[in-house]
Amino acid sequence: MQVFGQRCAIAVLGIEHCLVAWLCQRCNVIEQSTIGGTLSDRIATWVNLLSAGEKDRLLVKVGALTTDSNVRLAIESQIKLGSYHNGTDRVIKSALEEEGLPSERIQAESDKVIFRAAICFYETIDPLLIAVILREFAKGWAPTSDYRIALSGPLETFRFASYIERDPSPWSHLPRWPMFAILVARVMLKKAAHDWFIRHWQGVPILVWSILFALVGVLRFRRRALPLDALLIGLTFLGVGAAAYAATCICVYSTPRYVLPLLVSVFAFGSIVFSNGPGAPKSQ
Repeated sequence: MQVFGQRCAIAVLGIEHCLVAWLCQRCNVIEQSTIGGTLSDRIATWVNLLSAGEKDRLLVKVGALTTDSNVRLAIESQIKLGSYHNGTDRVIKSALEEEGLPSERIQAESDKVIFRAAICFYETIDPLLIAVILREFAKGWAPTSDYRIALSGPLETFRFASYIERDPSPWSHLPRWPMFAILVARVMLKKAAHDWFIRHWQGVPILVWSILFALVGVLRFRRRALPLDALLIGLTFLGVGAAAYAATCICVYSTPRYVLPLLVSVFAFGSIVFSNGPGAPKSQ
């Protein structure tokens, strides 16, 4: 089942990429990917921990992995100036302008350059980068409260409504949906903050819930109250959630909203182990 899920995920990603490429070609829009900038932010959390001497050695090590002058420039800027969104984008775009690249293609080409530069950093498989990723992955399992994770949706809606309230002109082309009115967003956030379902697990780390559900699942399986296939399905849910969160930590620094899929998978696991499951003996 896990292999089937992985194949479905790969198929969906492939379909999405093909659909975007087709739409860009159909609408005469230059296809552009922002994943390079995202990876650049992830790399910055590692590079910022290095001393000046360590950065110089890293520059030599990573620069040796490419022969492209623009990619080397991006690598140097990432180390000395900062991530793509903190100045490296301007350095790359200036170099592309000097080469005479048409202005309408500069942004898309800049994104490609930072992506190739980011891949060079990952190819070093530096122990400190791995440690940073593992530390954030572990942090997602042990928050003092899952409350902020569950509130991610209402919080982001309220923030967006606040942006519209301060300066509505950039958003004038959007429909005036009630959920983005500041008063509605504020009421929604207040209700969510006092919702019992959202608050009832506050203070219990995700890891504790996972261990609890695993123990219940094993105990019920040994008592023949839960069939093996149901337990394996539950563990698959848990594994998919953990894998999705691990992939997120590899690509970008973690925030509470990125932990939400893991939280959902853990409670899906719990729902399965507490159920009778298909084919299980019924209670008398």
